[in-house]
Amino acid sequence: LIDMLDRYQRLSGNKLWDAKHENLQNEIDRIKKENESLQIELR
Repeated sequence: LIDMLDRYQRLSGNKLWDAKHENLQNEIDRIKKENESLQIELR
């Protein structure tokens, strides 16, 4: 669903997400990457 909405947003040029949501999503992605690297270090 998210991919479909992102594709619609890109093709139509309409912004579905506001800046705050985008910042939160970027923060979530950053934390996920950090978490993955920490898991690798533990192995």
